[in-house]
Amino acid sequence: MLLLADWVIPVSRPPLANGGLRIKDGLVTGIGRAAELQARFPEDEVQSFPGCALLPGLVNVHTHLEYSVLKGFAPPSGFGLWMLRLLLARRRLAPADYEVSALWGAHECARSGVTTVADCAFAGRVVARAAREVGLRAHVYQEVFGLDDAGLPEKMRRLGEQVEDIQEEGGKLVEPGVSPHAPYTVSPRLYREAARFARRAGLRLATHVAESPAEVELLTRGT
Repeated sequence: MLLLADWVIPVSRPPLANGGLRIKDGLVTGIGRAAELQARFPEDEVQSFPGCALLPGLVNVHTHLEYSVLKGFAPPSGFGLWMLRLLLARRRLAPADYEVSALWGAHECARSGVTTVADCAFAGRVVARAAREVGLRAHVYQEVFGLDDAGLPEKMRRLGEQVEDIQEEGGKLVEPGVSPHAPYTVSPRLYREAARFARRAGLRLATHVAESPAEVELLTRGT
C-alpha cells in the first residue's frame, strides 16, 4: 500500500514535498517522491491525503490515562489545593469508571497522532488493557505509595503482582515499569526498595519531582 501526502516528515532527514510511504506487512518499506513510488510499485493500492503531512507517531512521555475523565474538573489553583481537589474527585469514581476513562484517554492519544505513551498509573492493569485495545505502545509505570515503612514487605509483594498484571494485560506493545510516586508520598526506604526491585527485574523507573515551589520548600526546608 502507498500512502501519499503533500509532505512527508521523516524527522531523521529533511521534509519531502509531494512524497509518500510504502507499507507492507505493517512496516514502512519505502519512502520517496509520490511519482517515484507509484512508478516502482504500480500494483500497490494508493491512499492519498491532500493537505496533510505524514510523520512518525508522536510520543507523550508523561500521561495518566485513567484520569482522562477528570480533564477540566477543577479551576486553576496552586498545586496543593489542586491535589486536594483531585483526591476528592477520585473518590467519586468506581473501578469501572477508571477503565472507561483510560480507554477514552488512549483513544484521544491515537486520534491526535500519539502512538506511544509513558504512563504513571495507580491501576497499571487498567492502563495496560486500554493501550492494548487501542494499539498504543506504552511504558506503564505502576505507582507505589507509602510514608510508613511498617507495611513495606506487603507493599513490595503487591507491587510484584501488579507488574505481572501489566505484563498479562498489555501484550507485546506494553512494557511495565515502576513509579515510586513522589518524595512527599514515598519514604526514602520505599524509594530504595522500589529501585532495587526495578533493577532486579530489568524495569525502568519513573517518579514525580519538583512539581511545585511548595514541594521544593517542603523537602529543602521542612516548611
